[in-house]
Amino acid sequence: MKKLILLLFIPLVSFGQIIVNKETTEETRLHLADDGSLTPQVKTITKKFNITQIQDEFIQIQLGKRYHLLSTSKHKNIKISAHWKKRNWNVYDGDELIPMQAEIDILNFFHKYGFEYFKQSNTSSSKGSSYVPPIRSTSFTSNLGSSSITTTTTRATPIFSSSSKSSTSITFKNNNN
Repeated sequence: MKKLILLLFIPLVSFGQIIVNKETTEETRLHLADDGSLTPQVKTITKKFNITQIQDEFIQIQLGKRYHLLSTSKHKNIKISAHWKKRNWNVYDGDELIPMQAEIDILNFFHKYGFEYFKQSNTSSSKGSSYVPPIRSTSFTSNLGSSSITTTTTRATPIFSSSSKSSTSITFKNNNN
């Protein structure tokens, strides 16, 4: 009987393989404070997403520097992130928070729970421009008695600038179905 109670208690303690998103929203309801003033009520909503319950055949993770976005056909842009001062992200493996910053962390985590690497897409867009400033001429004339010498210096320095934005996404095939 003790083993049965212990087995029933273990799933309640463990978080599972979930991504926890905490969103803070401000509601229009007013809250009456102890001093009699009315203040907007702030509510934190915690959404838990268990990756083992995904029914889709494919999922996609869009990689970013500060956060990643998980998308399925039903769920779009589930944020996988961390506070900039913290090492671990909002992803639990069992009951332990784990880092998910590097691409290899994502590949290992999803492979562990039955997702097979399918493909990777890299998209980039770049904006480039070049600018050549006006030519600067400097003249210097010196008079030496009956003759004069004029020296002219011409200088043109091109300035090039470009910016590029790249995005990487990984697609996994769900082998749990």
